[in-house]
Amino acid sequence: MLFRSEVQRTLQSARQAVEGVDAAASELRNVARRAIDGDVAVRSLLQIVQNAVDKVRADTPGLLHFHIDVDPRIQIEGNPPLLEKLFVSLLSNAADAMRPEGGEVRILSRLHEGLALIEVSDDGTGVPHEIQDRLFEPFLSSKGDRGAGLGLLIAREKIGRAH
Repeated sequence: MLFRSEVQRTLQSARQAVEGVDAAASELRNVARRAIDGDVAVRSLLQIVQNAVDKVRADTPGLLHFHIDVDPRIQIEGNPPLLEKLFVSLLSNAADAMRPEGGEVRILSRLHEGLALIEVSDDGTGVPHEIQDRLFEPFLSSKGDRGAGLGLLIAREKIGRAH
């Protein structure tokens, strides 16, 4: 009987330790989310897009020409640095699709039933037909060694969760 009660105490101790680790991991996830997501604010979509364009233009001098047709009245609520990063990711994908020749990137927006609809298009070759249905799978990239295959997945997850 002594053996059985020791096993029960050990199991109870282990269970409490696991619950403590689980609670700590949950809190760490919450802290990380707050650090990544930051504060929510209302900002001009045009300003967010323009900031992203300026960053990509600086990284790709002379490669891209941008056509921006974003309604300056559109205000969006979200995390401005995160939204800007998402646009930088999309625009960088466009730049990669048009190397080495370059081309035009078009960023258009409109309001529809209270939502901002945003379209980004470019003169690149496009996503290969054979991977279009799997575009958001992790580690899927048409860039070979130049791409991790996480950009669009992360963008979709962040937009879906936070915006």
